Amino acid sequence: MKKYLEIFFRFFAISLFVVGGGYVIAAVAERVFSRLGWIKEGEVIEHLPVFQMIPGIIAAHTAVYVGSKRGGVIGAAVALCGATLPSIVVFTIVSLVYDSLPLENTYIKIAFLLMRLVLIWFVISALVRSWRRIMKDIFSYCVFVAVFTSIFFLKFPVILSLAMAAISGIVFPFREQCKSKHFQVPAWMAFLCFLQYSFLGFGGGFSLVPMYLEDFVGPDAPFLQITIEEFSSIISLTQITPGPIGVNAVTFFGFRLYGLIGALVASFLLLFPSAIMSFFAFRSLEKFKELRFVKGLMCGIRPASLALMMIALIVFGKSIFLELGF
Repeated sequence: MKKYLEIFFRFFAISLFVVGGGYVIAAVAERVFSRLGWIKEGEVIEHLPVFQMIPGIIAAHTAVYVGSKRGGVIGAAVALCGATLPSIVVFTIVSLVYDSLPLENTYIKIAFLLMRLVLIWFVISALVRSWRRIMKDIFSYCVFVAVFTSIFFLKFPVILSLAMAAISGIVFPFREQCKSKHFQVPAWMAFLCFLQYSFLGFGGGFSLVPMYLEDFVGPDAPFLQITIEEFSSIISLTQITPGPIGVNAVTFFGFRLYGLIGALVASFLLLFPSAIMSFFAFRSLEKFKELRFVKGLMCGIRPASLALMMIALIVFGKSIFLELGF
């Protein structure tokens, strides 16, 4: 029991005091747990490409990986709870008070504007780190351009673009949403989106942003229909509050839909399917990562995830320029 409590509180402390998303949490976890002797130095960073091969949140994959090495199945579950609980609690509180914030106040506007600028820096930083690791050949650039063009200019559904990217990686050697203005989509169906994110969130929280835009932002979105300015502010808040970006965001969306129960259910649907996949994947993926099918799959998915991050960067940047009057 003492071992599991230590796993929980170590991850709880990291998630509570570290802001900036999954990559930052992974880097801090690397330093903390290698010093404790739970993992080898450099082990988490070396496994980041493997984490990206599995849909879900980078911080959650880090927790499952380290927790399973330290305490097996129970250790993985305890680490996952410790890594995500601060995020769920803090952003549930943020969701409670968000509507009461004086958003028209000049100082509040300036604060949110500054947070968006910080957010853009985080996105650029994540893009640069990932770019060097992923964009190594002509095929990766072709997939990046195709996914970016299909989503940003041609308005293809994100799921369809990701599916085409994955298939192209398998075929070459080296989500259709129900969105109609003519009928009301039941709010409970949004929880299917959260479950979907768990299976499609390759590369961490930023890669989910285009899916959030598709599902929750604008008058044509099937759920919530929040403005792009409000969405940018929410994503900015996810960057300066504890925990993974993806968990913070779905906690807010779930709360807006069905209050506290909605926040908890949305977070659960995002986290646990991918956590189960990552637990079993870490036990077997090393054996199969050289297979042509697996290499092809990730050859398509990795540059596609960068294209999603680039779209997020453009959307946030555009909202800032519009607010400044450019």
